[in-house]
Amino acid sequence: MAWLNQIGDCVYGSVVGGEISRGPGQTIVNLSGRVGADFAIGFDVVMVTQGDQLLFGEHSTMVMVIEWDDDGRLSLREDRAPGETAGRCIQSAFECPDPLIWYRLDDSPP
Repeated sequence: MAWLNQIGDCVYGSVVGGEISRGPGQTIVNLSGRVGADFAIGFDVVMVTQGDQLLFGEHSTMVMVIEWDDDGRLSLREDRAPGETAGRCIQSAFECPDPLIWYRLDDSPP
């Protein structure tokens, strides 16, 4: 589940669970970035993981593209091809998952 907030062109958010937070223990992901004129958001990604009472954080990047379908449903799609390594895939022990696509809670995926 991702929570995002936009103020002007700045976007901030957090993610708990899901494929963005792979790894041992509980992971919370914090995002911050800006919406560009091309409707892309360049996010700084900080993963904070608690595993065996040890807290540590890792920094990476991710680009999400804002898209609308023909019915006006909004989605954010990670800007990379399946199989391509993402900047957010910083833990070499885990395979990088397919690109993320996020939908508004009220909108079901097409």
